[in-house]
Amino acid sequence: MNRLYVVGNGFDLHHSLPTCFSAFRDFVREIDHKVFDTIEEYLPISDTWSDLEAAFGALDVHHLVDSNSHFMASYSSKDWRESGNHDFQYEVEETVSAISESLLSLFCRWLNTIDVSTDLLNDKLLLPLDRTAGFLSFNYTDTLQKIYKIPNSNILHIHGRIKDAEASIILGHAWKPDLAEISKEYGPEEEQDTRLIEGLGIVEDYFKRTFKQTERIIAEKESFFTKMGPVREVFVLGHSLSEVDLPYFQKLVECVNDSCKFVVSYYSEAEYRTHQKTFKILGLENVKLILISEINQK
Repeated sequence: MNRLYVVGNGFDLHHSLPTCFSAFRDFVREIDHKVFDTIEEYLPISDTWSDLEAAFGALDVHHLVDSNSHFMASYSSKDWRESGNHDFQYEVEETVSAISESLLSLFCRWLNTIDVSTDLLNDKLLLPLDRTAGFLSFNYTDTLQKIYKIPNSNILHIHGRIKDAEASIILGHAWKPDLAEISKEYGPEEEQDTRLIEGLGIVEDYFKRTFKQTERIIAEKESFFTKMGPVREVFVLGHSLSEVDLPYFQKLVECVNDSCKFVVSYYSEAEYRTHQKTFKILGLENVKLILISEINQK
């Protein structure tokens, strides 16, 4: 294998597939108002949800605690009752469940609504891909298989694919906040309300569930990356080179030959500039920026 394609969501969008996160947002809003409202309230997310994965790692823990603090009535209050001793923890669990398990389940349902059909495709959008090359796909769709007839053996879906079980689909963020520091804001642990301690424990479990363990994933796919030595050209098509996925690209750059040429697509002037900054982080010099429609391998 002397050529590798790395494809991101922009690749599917180029083929007019409705895979943008704004489409997923609309799906969630229509199917589950509770999950939608929870996402909007507790995650610092954009209107289009384009930053959903990064937003997972920025759950507003303070707001979550404060907005449910009325469920922690003082033990000396006339309103306190034994049966309500776990109300706060229950509400916290409901919130984090909505933006983790429930959202992932909705995400998988949404993926299965995406019709990857050659009947719907404009032939003018087809790209001159080398079908014998290797493919590293960050997408969950079967676009490569169904439209370009790329064999499964040539493709690694690094975060899973539509046909995989729900547990195999990876949707998350790449960092975890320091909950110990957040906890200190509520006083010394020995003086904290047990209900608060248990609630923060539930939040910590949330971050463990939604944390995209890129190091573990890379280790599991080590055999794929170690085959990159002979690769002479890498085409990155429709990937934003986001911070969430940067470790994969660092691993790729580490494994390819120093003389390997990179061709990376961009869709806007802002992304063009962001890519150039990312190249410096990756230590890439032999790189060319193009619009995805300009790809030419002759």
